[in-house]
Amino acid sequence: DETREPQLLRSRKSATPPPLASSYAGSARLRKLSPIVTNLAAPANNWARVEASMVTESMSDEDAGILAAHISEDIVTYLRSASVAQFEGSRGLQHLREDLTERANIRSSGKVRELIIETLVIQ
Repeated sequence: DETREPQLLRSRKSATPPPLASSYAGSARLRKLSPIVTNLAAPANNWARVEASMVTESMSDEDAGILAAHISEDIVTYLRSASVAQFEGSRGLQHLREDLTERANIRSSGKVRELIIETLVIQ
């Protein structure tokens, strides 16, 4: 049946793939931090701007706001002790993300699952 075959092909092509399983299922929530601008340790005339979000467990908006402020302070402290050379290349960016995620996790007693760096501009 020639008329039936093309219809089957069309239905296979238009079928949507099954959704991917998320490692953040359940009570996870993405919370955006305020943009952070600070100078770096070396060279002193370099500035960094970071926009980030944190993936947290379920918590009240007030607690999340307080936690976000503390994590932002930690990011500023970290960046002020860092040099531009530390962020060069993909390994440098990955190292920064891992360090900041670890600090956020410690600060939040495990409530922050991940810190996502959305933008990093150094000038």
